[in-house]
Amino acid sequence: IIHPDVCSHPLSKTAFAKLNTFKDNLENGETYSDEACKINYKLNECTYTGDKIVIARSLNNYNYLRSFKDEASIHFHKYLPTTCELINDTTLIYKYPKRALPISSIKTLEQKHANWVLSRLLEFCGWLNQIGVCHAGITPDSIYIVPEEHGIICTSFYHVTQLDQRLRTISGKYSRFYPSTVLETKLAKSNIDIALSKRTAIYLLGDASGNGTVLRKTHNEEIIDYLQIPEYDPLLSYS
Repeated sequence: IIHPDVCSHPLSKTAFAKLNTFKDNLENGETYSDEACKINYKLNECTYTGDKIVIARSLNNYNYLRSFKDEASIHFHKYLPTTCELINDTTLIYKYPKRALPISSIKTLEQKHANWVLSRLLEFCGWLNQIGVCHAGITPDSIYIVPEEHGIICTSFYHVTQLDQRLRTISGKYSRFYPSTVLETKLAKSNIDIALSKRTAIYLLGDASGNGTVLRKTHNEEIIDYLQIPEYDPLLSYS
């Protein structure tokens, strides 16, 4: 219908090129990189390729989070990939029930949509705190949005650390998202996940720096103030 050979509209070439790009993305996925891996995502799966130590740590941490079988944990398993398959020493494939997109590919959402993403992130942080771990890598690259059901899926587990233990790594790409205390104490604390969640919400509102100051002119000031306040209890923050 829109092929330039049969469509006389002046923008038919542009429209047809966009359609081809969309078709290619559906079939082959899109690729981006974080601080440790090359990531390809398409429809309901994403593939992580990187150093075998990083891949092994990710798989172990994923399996650890899935190992909790109490009622509350089962509820939060929906925020984790359904499966995590090791293809070889350097490749993992995460799969989930429905199509999902990384926040970094979406870039900007309306306030009301960013609010529900943050709500789910803080709920997820509350569970992590309950089982005694810090994710330490909640970023626009690691959190996927499920458009059909307003859900989220976490797909990166490099940095997961037991609370009050020494952090081995953080996201260099998003180092500015972390509380300043991380560089001072180098300990895994719940305030890290809260801060990362809030910075990710700011990113979704259109400020890639995660700072949020520029949003005061265009968004609800009370929400922006809240996003900039340090907090230490994820369940209180969620409430």
